[in-house]
Amino acid sequence: MGQWESAFRAEKLYAELQKEILGDSARRRMELLEIKNETRRRDFEIAELRLLHERAETELRRTQWEQRIIVGSAVGLGVFVLGLGWAFRVQRLAKLRLEHAHGRLQKLGEEKDHFLRVVAHDLRSPLGNIRWLTGLIREKPDETETVKTTVGMIDEVAARLVTTTTNLLDINRIEAGAINPVIAPVSLPPLMDRLAQNFGPRTAEKQQVLKVELEPNLDPVPADINLLEQIMENLISNALKYTPGGGGVTVHGRREGRSVCLFVEDTGPGVGPAQREHLFTPFARVGNSPTGGEDSHGLGLAIARGLAESMGGTLVYLDNPDHAHGARFRLTLPVAQA
Repeated sequence: MGQWESAFRAEKLYAELQKEILGDSARRRMELLEIKNETRRRDFEIAELRLLHERAETELRRTQWEQRIIVGSAVGLGVFVLGLGWAFRVQRLAKLRLEHAHGRLQKLGEEKDHFLRVVAHDLRSPLGNIRWLTGLIREKPDETETVKTTVGMIDEVAARLVTTTTNLLDINRIEAGAINPVIAPVSLPPLMDRLAQNFGPRTAEKQQVLKVELEPNLDPVPADINLLEQIMENLISNALKYTPGGGGVTVHGRREGRSVCLFVEDTGPGVGPAQREHLFTPFARVGNSPTGGEDSHGLGLAIARGLAESMGGTLVYLDNPDHAHGARFRLTLPVAQA
């Protein structure tokens, strides 16, 4: 009995020892697992911290670049503002100088116009006296042919000066708006016949042909007869001046709607497209030279347009459809409504 009890106690002790040993092992394995899990968790935290660190460095670099860009932009904006202020100042000074120069130029122009008016007005009377005296001398039967020829040359020069002074006074009146037309019905056939007769000696000298072709039964046109005659005289004179010898000038007249149109066409060289914008500018020269050595001051067309506009009409340049290089002017005057 004693041995059995000793064996039982020994077995019980062995079981307890074995249980204790196995429990220890399990506990240690659990502890190892916990250590491993903690290690992995720490590794994840370290990886996240590294990622956050890299993101922070990237954000820091981006912020630094933005700061540099902002600083550079601020500096550039400051320079731009300074430059803009300087440019505005220069522009303002230039504008003041331009306004001063414009005022000075306008004053000089007014002084020039006044001087031309005074000179032209003061020349008309003595020039008229010269022409009157030359006429008396040429009519004296006892004067020699040499004297009469010389007096004729003097009269021709005086006539040119009278025309020039008259043109200067006319252009100044037009620019000042001092033209006051007296409108009345004007029959065109008698007016055109008179002009054709006046230009007869000139066309004969250059062997030119001047034709007038008016629409049958053309109604009288409301206009100032003196101004209309001056317009047509300038247009015809200008056409004959630039048409070569042997050429021709034709005046057409017809009713178009509520207007009467007069066309002056020639067989001369015409006017180039680049020169047409200056055609009606006072003192403008369009490049062509008179074919017979006539004088040309560049005032005739400017005066003609100004007189036409004073009567409510228009004067324009057109291409000549019947001649490749001919000039064609159209004068349009409104017809009073019934």
